[in-house]
Amino acid sequence: MRFLYPSLFLVWAPLVLVPIVLYLFRPRPRTVRTSTLPFFKWLAREHQDSAWLRWLKHLLSLLLSILVVLGAAAALARLVVAPSAESLRTVVVLVDRSASMAAGPEEGRTRLQEAVSLVEHRLAGLSAGVGVIVMAYDRRPEVLLSRSLDRRQVRRALASIRVRPIEGKPAEAIELARRLAALETPASIWHATDATDEARTSNSQSSTDGDEGAAIGGEESHVRDSSAAVVVEHLGVAMPRPRNVGITAFRLRRRPMERGTFEAFVQVHCVADEPVPATLDIAVDGTLVAPRKLTLRPGGRERLLIPVEAAADADRVLSLQLSVEGDVLPLDDVVHARVPRLRPVQVLWISESPDPFTELALSSLGIEGDLEVLQGPPSAWPPKDAVDVVVFDHWAPPEWPTDVPVIGVDPPGPLGPVRAVRIGSGGLPLENLRAPSRDHPVLYGVATGRVAVTQTAVVEAGGPLESLWIGPQGPLLLAGEIRGQRIVVMAFSPQHSEQLPLMASYPLLIGNAIYWAAAHELESAQGMNRRTGELVKLEGKHLIWQDSRGRDAAEGTVALQGGAAELDRIGPWRTDAGQSGSASLLSVRDTLIPARPQDASAGDDEQAESPLQGDLAPLLLWGVLALLVVESWLYHRYVAY
Repeated sequence: MRFLYPSLFLVWAPLVLVPIVLYLFRPRPRTVRTSTLPFFKWLAREHQDSAWLRWLKHLLSLLLSILVVLGAAAALARLVVAPSAESLRTVVVLVDRSASMAAGPEEGRTRLQEAVSLVEHRLAGLSAGVGVIVMAYDRRPEVLLSRSLDRRQVRRALASIRVRPIEGKPAEAIELARRLAALETPASIWHATDATDEARTSNSQSSTDGDEGAAIGGEESHVRDSSAAVVVEHLGVAMPRPRNVGITAFRLRRRPMERGTFEAFVQVHCVADEPVPATLDIAVDGTLVAPRKLTLRPGGRERLLIPVEAAADADRVLSLQLSVEGDVLPLDDVVHARVPRLRPVQVLWISESPDPFTELALSSLGIEGDLEVLQGPPSAWPPKDAVDVVVFDHWAPPEWPTDVPVIGVDPPGPLGPVRAVRIGSGGLPLENLRAPSRDHPVLYGVATGRVAVTQTAVVEAGGPLESLWIGPQGPLLLAGEIRGQRIVVMAFSPQHSEQLPLMASYPLLIGNAIYWAAAHELESAQGMNRRTGELVKLEGKHLIWQDSRGRDAAEGTVALQGGAAELDRIGPWRTDAGQSGSASLLSVRDTLIPARPQDASAGDDEQAESPLQGDLAPLLLWGVLALLVVESWLYHRYVAY
């Protein structure tokens, strides 16, 4: 407990001598002649008290007067109750404004409001000479106020913080806060967040394919920087028992051998104390198609596959809305994604002697018009027109292309950055292949357990390529990205394999490989769905956000600067140059909202909610007013008679 302005208390506190002097030097009673006595007789009966009671009343009146003067003086001098910060020179206020900070009970305060209130409460305990820096962060940190001694500017900076529907990355923000705090030490960093100790330590980035990365528990902690006199204080504002269900992964892909059909992969996570019933509404261009009922277990996840029909004349908007009773975070309950209009994938197939089974597979895929296959000899390479995917069948160009996805079938030797060595004597027949990554899109619908192939090359595994099929002599099927180029390698001969060419799995395998390899090209052309917070390069002058029906939203136009924009909203968008896409939260970290630890909730709540904390000036002023009312009621209530 201390005064922020002790000199003001020393100026006003001596006024307490006035009631003391009046108490010690009371005037003696005088005799006055009057024309009537009934009123005075009645007044005498009301005040017929014993001597000790009159003395007690006079003493109580003196004490009330002294308390009124001292309370007013303490309010003017800003009496505060807060941890001592006399040794500090700088305080960096770091506020989490990521999507999870919007969580809160219905018609209640959000985590951001709780964080700002807690920071303002602690700021009341700082002396006037401590400089304050205000920062906020989501995916990237931002300095809202440089070092300032003006507390009004600090409060305005805190009031300007708004939640952004973007996943938070605290590690980069804390590192920047350390650098700013180290400029004038000793310093302290107040990190207001709902994240737990485990989440702050790991800071693992959530991926769209469902890596779980949030923990339950956490409280305020102090970490001292070893390189400077900087103390990091984590101010936790987590909810005691949150319930939240959200969409954490979404991917749109074509279905092989099904004309004009896309398939939406959706993943839903849940944090609760008991199983939660949920409803997933599926709408296309604002029209409800079908709801799905889900039952999610606490801490679990649910994966769904939703077929979507594409249109030939325009993009369609697929909207997913998740409804759960008691959900505390609405930002992760909705996904809007554009379904690209039908456009055949341009495939160039280069081979010296075309494999008849590969030709049959490609022709079957192109019957409905989803693929346009151009076949040619090695002399047709490089092509005059751009293509989406190129298939090298038992052939490799002398100069490796880097601007187009490549599928290598039965490689004759090295395929550019991929090292491959041929197996002599017609290859090695293999059965019972092992598939360590059965969920990879290239293996979708492929019956791996029934496949028998003839391996014709040994390919070096590891690095950026992932082994999808593995035999005794190493991997036979690999897929991955090398310097941004998607590559699929099939180290076997379909023509000389025993079972694979005659099964439906081979056309599926070829179709999956083509669509997966061409996904980057299709996404860059159509925009597709991205996570909020990403920086995208766009053409045109304006980015226009739209509603679930694809219509331009009010106040949704953003000027593009430098040909790039940050996707800081949820929903579909377009540019005035014709580009389009959509953005969604898709964050496991923000959906799995951490809960406040039970052992720290009671004590922290009592301390945070105690009225005898922080700036006591308002409480003292109300107390002075209450004392004046009490004193008036005790000693002046008969004046009206």
